Amino acid sequence: MRFDITGGLERHDAQDSGRDGLIARLFGLVRTVLTSEDDNAHAQRTAILAFVVRVASAFVLYAMQVVFARLLGGFEYGIFVFVWACVLIIGGISSAGFPLSVARFIPEYRQKNEFELLRGILLASRFIPFMIATTSAVISAAIITVFPEIARSYYTIPLLLAFVCIPAYTLIDVQDGMGRAHNWILLALLPPYILRPFLLLVFMVGTVIAGFEATAVTAMYSAIASVWLTALVQTLAINKRLRRTVDPGPRAHRTALWVKVSLPICLVDGFFLFMTNTDVLVLSYFRTPEETGAYFAAVKTLAFVSFVSFAVAAAAAHKFSEYYASGDNERLERFVRDSIVWTFWPSLAGTALIVAAGKPVLWLFGSDFVSAYPVMFIVGAGLMARAAVGPL
Repeated sequence: MRFDITGGLERHDAQDSGRDGLIARLFGLVRTVLTSEDDNAHAQRTAILAFVVRVASAFVLYAMQVVFARLLGGFEYGIFVFVWACVLIIGGISSAGFPLSVARFIPEYRQKNEFELLRGILLASRFIPFMIATTSAVISAAIITVFPEIARSYYTIPLLLAFVCIPAYTLIDVQDGMGRAHNWILLALLPPYILRPFLLLVFMVGTVIAGFEATAVTAMYSAIASVWLTALVQTLAINKRLRRTVDPGPRAHRTALWVKVSLPICLVDGFFLFMTNTDVLVLSYFRTPEETGAYFAAVKTLAFVSFVSFAVAAAAAHKFSEYYASGDNERLERFVRDSIVWTFWPSLAGTALIVAAGKPVLWLFGSDFVSAYPVMFIVGAGLMARAAVGPL
């Protein structure tokens, strides 16, 4: 047997060359995405930035939930979880679909130089949802006041305080969409996903340090301060940016068209909001706040697994459209299968890891929250069923 050292070295050099070439291509791709000024690179930078903000937000929110659970205890934390779910639902529906519809109208009016309509939609897209949210908050407060028996007594005051948050919450939601429509991604995402939870955490900890009792009522006062301050900061920042990009002048309104386009979006968004928060609402009705809080902690812990689907969807969505538009069904089917693999196996690994560490992680919320550990198996099974169909 003869060993050909020259051939071995040649193969080794070829492997090194191939590996170096791959690394060079990766660095080249990163450099292109970061420095290129074409539309594709700009869209990629925006997507990466949005993903980073969402990931950072997930950790900020989780830390906030842990601190709140520790400060409030199981009973008061469960009340806060239910009340905040009501804010999410009513505030989200009150936006009336405008956070997404402005993504159509604002670029269209800019492209066609229809600046009167642009000024009109910039005003109406904030004014209409804000008035809807204010009306919804007043009606909700009146219902709770006139018919107090529809909610348990310990929910009444926190709910009334929660309704104060709704107009500002809706305004933040609409201005998020307005920022995205202008491609001001940080201005759109930082206020709702980073600033608001951070301020809520700071205000809550600050009030407790100042000597106030750690209750759901205190938490809702902190929520009012954080939501309205976030809305104010975001509004001032967007108005400042708009003054530089939109000249003052007369406004034109096509309110009927804007509402007609927005309402179907509102129906879809409303269904999604109910679907994602129904579990908390139903559990709060049938079980105690302690059990609701423990369940919510388990669900939020496993929610990190959903980032796998989010990441794959962000990376693959344009490819689905590309292959479908080109009629390349073979590549489309293969890409769908690959996407399912990319989604399922990392999700399975993440779920297994989180469930394995479930008890110590739930203990971070408090010793009472460990009782929700069996829930993690059920929620994990649901996440696996979702991951089995690929990114959503």
